[in-house]
Amino acid sequence: MIVSSMTYDEIRKEIQNDVELVYKKSTHVITELERKMRREKLKKHLHVYEYNSKNKNKWIVKIDIGPKDVGRTFMTHFYVDNKIVAVQVIDSPFLLYYTAHFFKRYRERLTLEIAKPEELIRHYLTGSSHFVPKILEKVDNNLLKMYIVGKQGTILGTLHVNTGICKMNTFLSPSMLKSDQVEMEKEMKERLNKYNLDSGRLD
Repeated sequence: MIVSSMTYDEIRKEIQNDVELVYKKSTHVITELERKMRREKLKKHLHVYEYNSKNKNKWIVKIDIGPKDVGRTFMTHFYVDNKIVAVQVIDSPFLLYYTAHFFKRYRERLTLEIAKPEELIRHYLTGSSHFVPKILEKVDNNLLKMYIVGKQGTILGTLHVNTGICKMNTFLSPSMLKSDQVEMEKEMKERLNKYNLDSGRLD
């Protein structure tokens, strides 16, 4: 089970032990959903469910079935200093690590009245889509500042090459950024300067 005392490498190993079974379970879920879609003559279907692994890790899985393809998103969550954090598995050597501060700002800046942290993660996962990080600034060979523009808003984060962690530090609503691209990127760099850039720290 993932606990707050673990390092990023230990978290990665724990996730690797889980992910094959989590993926296998999602394949069974997809089969049942496709049967339902055929019965009800649906062309698209979005389904989010929770799964507790044998290693006692809590996963939230999103299945997005479209006319031509099926998308799967896997995110596990745990608590650090009594605050929820999450790790998303993507088709890449990197893991996406969402800090407690990210979820705090996500709730505040979208003015969501969701008290339960797990429900907040479900809300984020349901509304999120595939994205590609864009580099803001190269601090050194192991650290890059980046941002991600999504359907719900913009994520500011840091890419830690040495640990393989993409750390999601905070969330900005669409109304918070300037329309001018140069000024917008300058503002995002300034906002990122406030956050801890230590890749070894869980927060």
